[in-house]
Amino acid sequence: PATPNGAFLQWDSQERIEDGVFLREATSYAFLGADVMTPDGLGVHGRKLRVHLRATAIDLLWNKNKVIGVRYTQNGECHDVFAKKEVIVCAGFQSAQFLQRNGIGPKDVLEAAGVPVRVANDNVGRHLLN
Repeated sequence: PATPNGAFLQWDSQERIEDGVFLREATSYAFLGADVMTPDGLGVHGRKLRVHLRATAIDLLWNKNKVIGVRYTQNGECHDVFAKKEVIVCAGFQSAQFLQRNGIGPKDVLEAAGVPVRVANDNVGRHLLN
């Protein structure tokens, strides 16, 4: 959406000014506001969006070599949700861990952890800054 917030790409966060002070804010706050979705997580203005609130992604769902959905828990129940086009993982610093648990990451790291390699990608988790 059109927003006055500028992206700070290295940290995947946004910055905003409040009372003359730059504040970092979560991507969800910056990009999933009232102009994008309702408080219930549905898209507005024709957006085909559904945000599952207070949910935790636990697994990626695969069809051969393609991710087609996500398994998540919400209110103590497990659910599967499927994407029509693509799955985007946005878990902040937890993204690399989630991907690696699901077999996406550096081959040597996955093999050392006993995780079957689905997609060898040396960039997953190697360049995080603490």
